[in-house]
Amino acid sequence: MRLSAKIQYEADPKAVFDMLTCEAFQDRKCVAGGALSHEVRIERTAPDAATVTTRRTLPSDGVPDFARSFLGQTLQVCQVERWGPAAPDGTRTGEVTVTVENAPVRFSGRLGLSPDGQGTVESFEGEVKASVPLLGAKVERVVEPVVRGAIRVEHSTGVAWLADR
Repeated sequence: MRLSAKIQYEADPKAVFDMLTCEAFQDRKCVAGGALSHEVRIERTAPDAATVTTRRTLPSDGVPDFARSFLGQTLQVCQVERWGPAAPDGTRTGEVTVTVENAPVRFSGRLGLSPDGQGTVESFEGEVKASVPLLGAKVERVVEPVVRGAIRVEHSTGVAWLADR
């Protein structure tokens, strides 16, 4: 199932990238997203590039019963974002992979940061895929709003983060 989303920040691309690659921001985002526990690892892969890895244990409360039967009471979610260096205008691209480690569910796609007036647009473009025989499409329809919810949490947490700076 294709998924695309864009969120707007009132800060330049460098400030948004600095936020997205800050461990304290990632901690705040994980907590705001309802993580029961989480780990964050940020690796500078070049002076102006980074890989952000978060591992979260999330409750499966909102998951329909048919899916919870094979997921269990919690979801083990690993998100890896690989950001490349910025172009001269601040534009930046990356790749994202989100896996549910205790289920055959994955989101993978492209990320982007683009200047937009006085702010920045963060874009997500990818595919939600559930490799579950006979139920894959149904599971994808359940997972898609969860991914969109995580994007909304990132946006609201980011807006508050940037306002504090």
